[in-house]
Parts: sequence; C-alpha cells; structure tokens
Amino acid sequence: MSIRSLLALAVFAFGAYMHTSDAQQASVPYDPLPRADPRDVIGVWIGHLPENHLFFRLELDRSDARSGGTGYLTTVYSKGRPNLYRVIGWRLVDATHVEIPLKPIDEKAYPMTLSGVAHGGDPDHLFLDVGNGNTLTRNRVVMYRESNYSEISEIARSRITNARREAERP
Repeated sequence: MSIRSLLALAVFAFGAYMHTSDAQQASVPYDPLPRADPRDVIGVWIGHLPENHLFFRLELDRSDARSGGTGYLTTVYSKGRPNLYRVIGWRLVDATHVEIPLKPIDEKAYPMTLSGVAHGGDPDHLFLDVGNGNTLTRNRVVMYRESNYSEISEIARSRITNARREAERP
C-alpha cells in the first residue's frame, strides 16, 4: 500500500470518528484486561534480561487466599553459578497485578523483588519488574511458559537433526 493510500485511509478514519456523536462514543463498552486466575500464574516460567545477561527460571506453586503461593526462582548470569531464591507468599493483588516476594537462599544471591502484570487474556506471559529493593533500579522482564518453548525448541532441534542426517547421506 502506498503512502498516499495510507494517508487517505487515515484521513477517512479520522473524519468518521469526528462525525460520531458523543452518545455513540459513550456506548462503546470499556474492555478492561481479563481478571487473572491464580491457576493462570502457577507453573514454570523462563525469561532473561539481555542487557545484563541474566537468565530467570521461576517456579510458582499453588496459591491460597490466606498464605499465597510458594515456589523458587533461580537466576544465572551468563554461564555462571546459579543463585536460588524461595518464593514466599506470591499473590494476585488485584485483577491483573501479581507480587512475588523472594527470600535469597544462596549466600551470594542479592536481595530482589518481582512484581508485575499477569492477566487472563495472555496466560502464556508474565510482565515482571525486577528490582533490588531500590525503586531507581528496576528492569522489565517478560517471562514465558517454559513448556511452550520446550515444545517449540524440540520441533526446531528435530528438524535440524534430520537435515544433518540427510546432508551426511552419500
């Protein structure tokens, strides 16, 4: 599509919007993010901060209304030694916000906080802010369900393995 066509389409859409009455605009329902369910959050998650070469593996176990959920977090810098944390009382604070309190287990694991967005509209991702307790140093990490990537990785690995076998045939 040419730039001229895109511009014409944009002008048309804007004009149509401007001619819509306030009553018509008000009748459009507000569609908030779907409420997350604790079952959407339970599971194994992976993610990384590329700028820090920091890999995360987060296991979130069951949750109940009183004590929240449990689990573990492991962080690994590049190919270094992993640091282990205990998840103590993770919970959904409201419809979409999850808080994941952590207690360092390994001696060299530094204090860390995790909190962010989990919602039922996208149960395969967690959008978490990673901090060290200081609000000035926070990074955003997108966490993915490990099982989704294990399956995709296996399919890709299998295809490459088959290609190597075919290439080795005389």
